Amino acid sequence: MRLTRNPRERLVDALLSLVLLNFCAPHPEGVVGDRLKVAKLLFLATHELLAKQAKALSFSFYRYYHGPFTTELYETWGELSWIGFLDVPPGATGKIVLTDSGVEAAKRYERRLADLGNGWALQSFRHIADTYCQLHTSELLRRVYTMEVRPLGWNQHISISDAPMGTYFTCALDSDEARQAVAIDDALASEFFNDLTREYRPRHASDAEYREIYTSTIRGVRAERAGLPATEVSWSELERKLKGGE
Repeated sequence: MRLTRNPRERLVDALLSLVLLNFCAPHPEGVVGDRLKVAKLLFLATHELLAKQAKALSFSFYRYYHGPFTTELYETWGELSWIGFLDVPPGATGKIVLTDSGVEAAKRYERRLADLGNGWALQSFRHIADTYCQLHTSELLRRVYTMEVRPLGWNQHISISDAPMGTYFTCALDSDEARQAVAIDDALASEFFNDLTREYRPRHASDAEYREIYTSTIRGVRAERAGLPATEVSWSELERKLKGGE
């Protein structure tokens, strides 16, 4: 078990999050909910699969002020927003919305996942959607707070509301620890990566060069949103690089 994701797991988290949120977004509006609600939906999906020792979502959720949280969500939301699959407004009360292109992509990837034998994971996502997605944020928070879970490294269960701050509930599961794992072959991973990057791919750059720019940009965006010095590439810097600037 690990508290950090590798690049492949980060990519898988974005793909699976897109599919899950599509199950939770009533059409045609596509509204999933505010950030608190979306965070808790992704926690519930991550926790349910990890409890079954299934390697799927690899978010490391820990006890924070409003229950389970992880900064990795901002990375995933940023990636899906960047390509236009999600509309993620600033502020805690804004509603996260699945765009028309996001719905189309989610349905396409749902079919691809099913073709690869991932029906069990999709069934789990549908269960989360059917059980929790119609709840108001306050009711969803109440249900999550009262959940009895066994935190990482603990021998006993405890309600989430009683868990000490910083206690971890989920993590990235190594393949040799998993009873089953989501099957995502290289073709599907490449297809999704190309979707994420198609709008900003510089024609003169190789894939390796692009990946370096892309990773650096995501870090820069996270720093800027957190109000920290952007030591990595920012949005404006990315645009300059893609136009051939030094």
